[in-house]
Amino acid sequence: MRALLFMAALLGSTAAGIDSSSLRAAADYSRDHRGSAVLVMTGGQVVFSEGQNGFSLSQAHMLASGSKSFACALAVALMDQGVLSLDERVSTTLPEWATDPLKRQVTVRHLLSFTSGLPGRIGPNAVRLNADLFGSALHAPFQAPPGGRFTYGNAHLAAFGLLVQRKTRLDPALVLQRQVLDRIGVRAQWTRDQKGQPNLAGSASMTALDWAKYGQLIVQGGVWSGRRVLSKEGLNQCFKGSEALAT
Repeated sequence: MRALLFMAALLGSTAAGIDSSSLRAAADYSRDHRGSAVLVMTGGQVVFSEGQNGFSLSQAHMLASGSKSFACALAVALMDQGVLSLDERVSTTLPEWATDPLKRQVTVRHLLSFTSGLPGRIGPNAVRLNADLFGSALHAPFQAPPGGRFTYGNAHLAAFGLLVQRKTRLDPALVLQRQVLDRIGVRAQWTRDQKGQPNLAGSASMTALDWAKYGQLIVQGGVWSGRRVLSKEGLNQCFKGSEALAT
């Protein structure tokens, strides 16, 4: 996988037992398997970094499905501001779903846990070929009752993106940048559809260091440089698994 990005965020006693030869061995393994970068942090400080196979550490790297991790952080930021709650009905903001017996039951939590009942994937694989990713999710037929089935793909987060857009009247990627990423000094770039909407499920790009800093924010329970960026209680919700069966 030429696009592989390998990083580790290590804390305290765990990192203390790692010597330079172990780091070198990990980097050599990554390079030999067509890795792009290795970056290791301990206590928020970089202890090893290396660009590989022609890849620069200052170059933004496509995170693919790692992009999905931002959706819950965005939701937590809006929860902390009282803009949304995980258990509110999506149809309150998307009235197009209010008259459908299945769609009107969907909550924000269903979207974030990929159990809304939407199909896993909507639209072409290439984001730029989608005419309207959010609109496709809005009008997609449901395949299961909300909460009953886990389906992996882009549809749920496209619907979530539309929800955020309508609630804030702003691009959801811009809200994420302002409310979360700017506060920890990192930047994400997004590939967009033909309407300029970001694919929240898979099109973010970041440098290796910025990606590691975001991971460090999560490890630190939403605190950065002594200041709270995201509530710990909200972040804990991001790590609660769904009981729905996968398809």
